[in-house]
Amino acid sequence: MTSSSSNHPVNGNHTNKTIKCVCVGDGCVGKTSMLMSYTTNTFSQSYVPTVFDNYSITILISGEPYTLALFDTAGQSGYELMRAFSYTNTDVFL
Repeated sequence: MTSSSSNHPVNGNHTNKTIKCVCVGDGCVGKTSMLMSYTTNTFSQSYVPTVFDNYSITILISGEPYTLALFDTAGQSGYELMRAFSYTNTDVFL
């Protein structure tokens, strides 16, 4: 994890460290399906192109809670500038 991770208050004095993960790639390769499958344990057979979406789950790393913020980006051409907006303070790119 990099030093750009941030802390967000959760329930009073407790904080969860946040790991920001941005998923990039060509259109129609399964970025949204992968993120949905991971966060909700579901898989949709339908295809709806994504422009931008994000998901958030709590994970445990060495017994400590972390907020995993997952950013889903558009893979279609013409959205290059839109994708770049999600890159700031990213810890992980997929």
